[in-house]
Amino acid sequence: ELQAADPRITVYHGSFANIGEFCQAENLIGEVDGIVLDLGISSPQLDQAERGFSFMQDGPLDMRMDPTIGISAADWLAKATEKEIIEVLRTYGEE
Repeated sequence: ELQAADPRITVYHGSFANIGEFCQAENLIGEVDGIVLDLGISSPQLDQAERGFSFMQDGPLDMRMDPTIGISAADWLAKATEKEIIEVLRTYGEE
């Protein structure tokens, strides 16, 4: 909607880490006056059962912020070793 309302705006779906590639591909190096980033997460995203984060609704165990890349949490758990699971919980789960 924002892009349709203002021709100066271009929306990219991707990782913040690739912003240089996006700018280079569009010949925007040295031409950009500002950048708006959506770096957060919202409750509606977490509440959607199909995203795999909800405690309130049944859904697949996905848990990816971008479901178009990577593997789901269920797929990872199916092939992870006990040692890998412990390491992830210690490092990222504040356990």
